[in-house]
Amino acid sequence: MKKFGMVIFIQILVCFSVMYSQSVKAQVNGLVPINGIPTFIRGANLAWLDGNYGTDIGVNPEHPTWGVHYNSSHMNQYMADMKKMGVNVLRMWLFESDQGLVFSGGGNVGNVVGLDSTFLANLDNIVYLAGQNGLHMYFTLLNDPMGDNQLNIITNSTSRADYINNALIPLVERYKGNPNIFAFDIENECESQVTGNTGNYTNNGTDWATMRSFIAACANAIHSADPGRLCTSTSGWHSWSNLQAGLFSGLGLDFYDCHVYADSGYLPAASSLNLDKPVIIGEFGQSSTTRNDTTQNSATYNFVNNAINNGYAGCAIWNYEYPGSTDYLGMLETDGSWRPACYTLQSFYDKSIDGDGTSQSTIIYDFENSTDGWTGSNLSGGPWSVTEWHATGSYSLKADVNLASNASYYLEDLQGNNFSGKTQLTATVTHAAWGTYSGGMTCKLFVQVGSGWAWYDGGSVQIGTGNTVLTLNLSAIPNLNQVKALGVQFVAGNGDSGGSAVYVDDVTLK
Repeated sequence: MKKFGMVIFIQILVCFSVMYSQSVKAQVNGLVPINGIPTFIRGANLAWLDGNYGTDIGVNPEHPTWGVHYNSSHMNQYMADMKKMGVNVLRMWLFESDQGLVFSGGGNVGNVVGLDSTFLANLDNIVYLAGQNGLHMYFTLLNDPMGDNQLNIITNSTSRADYINNALIPLVERYKGNPNIFAFDIENECESQVTGNTGNYTNNGTDWATMRSFIAACANAIHSADPGRLCTSTSGWHSWSNLQAGLFSGLGLDFYDCHVYADSGYLPAASSLNLDKPVIIGEFGQSSTTRNDTTQNSATYNFVNNAINNGYAGCAIWNYEYPGSTDYLGMLETDGSWRPACYTLQSFYDKSIDGDGTSQSTIIYDFENSTDGWTGSNLSGGPWSVTEWHATGSYSLKADVNLASNASYYLEDLQGNNFSGKTQLTATVTHAAWGTYSGGMTCKLFVQVGSGWAWYDGGSVQIGTGNTVLTLNLSAIPNLNQVKALGVQFVAGNGDSGGSAVYVDDVTLK
């Protein structure tokens, strides 16, 4: 980050912090539930992974030779990074460029007859990783079917029924009741498929009556397949005006979502849209097309501040992108570090803005070029602060271990802490790829409290070479004003052998 940009960012953030303290919190009755709890959507978009539009999760039926570019390690890394910003909902696209769909005529010809198995396997991993990182997925299904020669899915009754019966319903049923999914978005910015001045401004496409009937049919199918699952269909080409005109009302949607891009970050009062359900801003960003930290940061502050103060149920910044991306709307520097807007986002998302009375997690040990006073037992070396693996930042805590069946290894802090009033402790862990893990490895995040050093842990969790987030609920633990020890117990599986290493990062407290 350039020094000049950082100075401006610090000055702006100080001003924002003062202004935030005067903000009016969103009303609970105007929020959308996540797993039954009314929650302000602290969102971000990662529409497609690593810039691989149409090939990031599954096979592109029109271009199968392009391959599939899903990277589970990157997905996990990006999720952990967004969670650090305070994000609770991650929006991602699924069927863009017909990815994941199987057609009757081969390629992308004919009607939809099913879902690609590679797509489903990778999607399973995404849903799993969301749970590991404390995120809830907001899946967008279709994007510009007309551009993919699939407008018939909307306009033709047989093609529509085949898509709903052979793709939409099986997908919804696969994840029925899964708590890691927030909602389905039936189609991204469906105005792109509609003719005229309230649509795509051309004569190409369908009419609003047909589009509305398609959205309603999909919403009904989703609710029939999983009655507890939320759904919507997003509006984007006309900011909030099509919502205000009622074009998305009366379709069985659970909430409304419009996309707004403006350097000013202006949003009207949600009440002025005359909607019967909560409304979120599912995409927001600057309108200027030049990459500029100050412009992005100012727009981000104003959009989130206006969403909170003007009665919206949440908002989601566009777009996380990936390290190396130079997209002007991207949230990262090319080296993967945060642009200033990410810190502004975090300053809002870390506050209680939905009446829950709690803040988001704060990292209490990040091991950045320091062991932070942690020690260990039954180790063959360490602990050290290292750069070879990290959940966020640049460092983590590492220790070498000699694996033996059912042996335990500890990384822990014995300096004493006061966790009075806190409700949750988390840590991110992994183990090295070397060594023989015949029986795998499990972990427990623990604290020892009071004069008797009473032990409490979050239960045994299987870990591997990817990032795993361990969680310990503190709400029922006594004597939190006397935390004598906290740490991670690593337990080798039956038959494990050889030298290996274990790692801890991002110990957080809520």
